[in-house]
Amino acid sequence: KASSKLLIYYSISPSIARVQYPRISSTDVHNHGILGKELRKKYGIGDKPVLLTVSRLVKRKGIDLVTRAMPEIWKKIPDLVYVIVGAGDERAHLQNLSNKATEESKSTQGGVLFTGSVSDEEKYGWLSACDCFILTPINSPNDFEGYGIVYKEAQMFSKPVIGSRVGGVPEAVGSKGVLVEAGNIDEIIKQVIQNIK
Repeated sequence: KASSKLLIYYSISPSIARVQYPRISSTDVHNHGILGKELRKKYGIGDKPVLLTVSRLVKRKGIDLVTRAMPEIWKKIPDLVYVIVGAGDERAHLQNLSNKATEESKSTQGGVLFTGSVSDEEKYGWLSACDCFILTPINSPNDFEGYGIVYKEAQMFSKPVIGSRVGGVPEAVGSKGVLVEAGNIDEIIKQVIQNIK
């Protein structure tokens, strides 16, 4: 739907487009599961619950909202580790926010981990290793949030997925995930707590 609207906006017929969702074999799921365990060990996460974002680190992706939500989330899940995979202009700002969030939550046994850019293989390792995937973009007058294939990739690993009602995200998340209102930190807090098992 969102992709069709975007094509129409650029005067291109949607009939030329074909929707193809990502797929993964059971063997690949197994292999990425092994890598996921290795990543947990490498970063000293162990059995702690992991909340994961995979994205370019830019303002409209809403990663700052999740980071600001962490102190309240840590009150309920003190050992939660928020892993942010990706690179971008917002990294320094997000690291400052995460440092403040950690300082504010003196009882946390978790934290925020930035991995930088990773290979597709490592991305799938993190998707296997996480307990919940979150990416809650906000509306931007200068950019459009497209389909968001990473939501489907997380669902390939049977992970709970939290997105926002922006652009093509609802279509990507589908009925198997959860949507929050864009920019609503209270809803982010609520859904993360409910979806980390």
